[in-house]
Amino acid sequence: YVVDIFDFNGSLIPGLHRFVGDNPILLVGNKEDLLPRSLRRPKLRDWIRQQANQAGLRPIDTVLVSAKKNHEIDDLLETIEKYRRGRDVYVVGVTNVGKSTLINQIIKQRTGVQDLITTSRFPGTTLDEIEIPLADGQKLVDTPGIIQPHPMAHGLSATDLKIEAP
Repeated sequence: YVVDIFDFNGSLIPGLHRFVGDNPILLVGNKEDLLPRSLRRPKLRDWIRQQANQAGLRPIDTVLVSAKKNHEIDDLLETIEKYRRGRDVYVVGVTNVGKSTLINQIIKQRTGVQDLITTSRFPGTTLDEIEIPLADGQKLVDTPGIIQPHPMAHGLSATDLKIEAP
């Protein structure tokens, strides 16, 4: 479950736990490269986890990454493998949190292929599930972003979005 750490509340999907059932939720805070270096990452991870718990999500773990800068992607992949137990992995979140950018980084790191999945700063670029096969026969699935009324990006024009997006 990918969230934008700059718009955490706008990134929340109410009732996500109803859709995932008993499947574990790994919470991924994206865009951490834009934070000041002086900000303690463990403190931010704890805050994100607390906020998610208050929303009823109960994530099994929390990882901070920068999909755009390829920061902490190795840690994310190790954490996914730790909890995956041979299951498919679905990358979910609201529009424009960086799901497709994150998957592009994973593909680039593992295969060298760049920008396989189209990304954009405009909401709704991914229109259908995109399945990427994994070595064990399972798959990594990029899902379309869930449109929420609260994210900042939905209320801005294209010109303003260029200024607002970190």
